[in-house]
Amino acid sequence: MPEDFISDDLKETARVWKRVQNSRNVALHRHDEVYLIAADETWAADARVAHATAVEVQLVGVKIFNLDQRTKPLLKTEEYEVQYITGSYAVFRRSDGHRMTGFVSDEVLAERDLRRLYPRPA
Repeated sequence: MPEDFISDDLKETARVWKRVQNSRNVALHRHDEVYLIAADETWAADARVAHATAVEVQLVGVKIFNLDQRTKPLLKTEEYEVQYITGSYAVFRRSDGHRMTGFVSDEVLAERDLRRLYPRPA
């Protein structure tokens, strides 16, 4: 789902679904089952499509699930921090939010990348 999308937006029928419905390969149809995941993965939802046109989708039976928050915070130093963004990890500079590394698939690799930003002792 888009980063600014909140679970209450599931009630809207057009704003989010127009791009989906414009694609022949992924357009939703009546009775389709949908599993939606927030960009930050803090919630997810199960739903069924009750009505679908070329520009809108109406969902019914929406069940929203709050996903567990992290119990261990991501690595952070005074200068940099690891962030999780839509299925990937990267290191960002804290002062201006600039991404310092490429995206990687797991937290351990991102922590390694963060440590590599600091010079090694001689």
